Amino acid sequence: MRFRYAVLLLVVLALAACQKNGPDSLERTFSADGPYLGVWIEKSQRKDTLNFDTPKALLDRVPWRPPSNAGTFILSSQSYKDYDGSERSPSGIYSYYRTKDSIYLYSFYNAATKYTAYEFRLSNDHKSLAIDHFFERPGIPEMIEFERIR
Repeated sequence: MRFRYAVLLLVVLALAACQKNGPDSLERTFSADGPYLGVWIEKSQRKDTLNFDTPKALLDRVPWRPPSNAGTFILSSQSYKDYDGSERSPSGIYSYYRTKDSIYLYSFYNAATKYTAYEFRLSNDHKSLAIDHFFERPGIPEMIEFERIR
């Protein structure tokens, strides 16, 4: 008898864990086809670009099922000399999804197994955006600003 209750409890818990979150749990305001599509350049040093015009097929390489509004972008960067003299380049491919004031990023080159949240702001005219410091480069501000170039 206890075995049946234990199995029933496990089934109920499994079903509860599989329930989808409602729309209020992640207040998504843009899809992957949002107003930030295009190519953006970092404003202060102009050595890093974000290209949001990338195929969503890259999402097939994420080790879990990404959110329905996920997209991808490529960070292209000029290399720089690190403090130890080695060449560094923060370039990479990222999967992302947006919420009201955050962007969640997953680097394809990182061992992380989940998306990481960063503050995200898009100007009202959609000509500039800012993302909390998500890659390393000496001299860039904590809030990295980009402007649209195409």
